[in-house]
Amino acid sequence: MGIFDGCLLVSDIDGTLLHDGIVPQKNVDAIEWFKAEGGIFTIATGRAIPAAKYSYEISRANAPLIALNGSVIYDFEKQQFLYENSLDFRCADIVFEILDKFPTVGAEFFNGLDIYLIRGNQGTKQHSEYEHFKFKELPKNFTSIPWGKVLFAFEDFETVAMVEEYVKKFNVDYCRFVNTCVSETQRYFELLPAGVNKGTAIKEMKRISGAKYSFGIGDFYNDLELIRDADFSAAVLAAPNELKQIANYVTCACEDGAVADFINQISLFMKGSKVWTR
Repeated sequence: MGIFDGCLLVSDIDGTLLHDGIVPQKNVDAIEWFKAEGGIFTIATGRAIPAAKYSYEISRANAPLIALNGSVIYDFEKQQFLYENSLDFRCADIVFEILDKFPTVGAEFFNGLDIYLIRGNQGTKQHSEYEHFKFKELPKNFTSIPWGKVLFAFEDFETVAMVEEYVKKFNVDYCRFVNTCVSETQRYFELLPAGVNKGTAIKEMKRISGAKYSFGIGDFYNDLELIRDADFSAAVLAAPNELKQIANYVTCACEDGAVADFINQISLFMKGSKVWTR
C-alpha cells in the first residue's frame, strides 16, 4: 500500500506545472514519488491533444489527458477518446458574426486530434509556433463536422476587451466563452460547449480511474472549476484572488515547485493531518 493509493491529481500546465516551458526539478521528483506511492497523475489543459502531447510526456503522466479545457479526455496508450463533447452546430453562426465584426481577429477550431485555421493573424501564427503544431487544411464541409472548441486569437488587448463585451449579446445556453488571455503573446478568447470545463472533466476522470480522492491545482480563470470541483484543491501563488478564495491551499510560486508543494500537502492529508483551509 502506498501513501497515495486512491489519489487522483490533476494539474494545469503553464503557470502551474511548467514555468517558461520547463518543469521545475522539484515537480519532477515529487510527481515520481507520487506515482511510486500509488498516485494517479495527469494534466488538464486548454490545448488540443497534439499541442498537449509534449507537456503530457515531460510531465510523465500515468493517466489519460484532459484537453480542450475539459471537452475531451484522451488515452494516449489506447489511442482513443474516453470522453468527448462538441459545440452545438449553431455556434458556427456566432463565430462568423464575431469575425465579421472584428476583422483583425484570428480563429481556429479543434476537432478530435486536428486543429484547423478559420482565419489567420499574428496571434494564430504565434499560437502554432508556441505549442508546436501545424494547422490542417480547412475542409469544404468544416461547418458540418464536430467542433470541440473555437479559439480566437488577438493582436492587441483592446480588441480582446471589445470582443468580451460584444459576446454578452448572444446570451445563449448552448455554449460559453472563456477569457484565456494570459500574456502579451497569448491573447486568446475561447468558445466551449455549455457545461463543459476542467471541473466536469476531473469528476469524469475520478470515475474512470476509480480514485477515492481527486486533487486539482491551477493558476488561472480556466482552472476555476477544476479548483472548485476537485475534492481538495490548490491555487498557485500568482493565481487571481478568486481562485485562492475557493482553493483549500495556496502553494509557493510556480518556479519554486508549486505542484511539489501541493503533493507534500496531500501526503500530510493522507497521513491524517488537518492541512486544508476549507
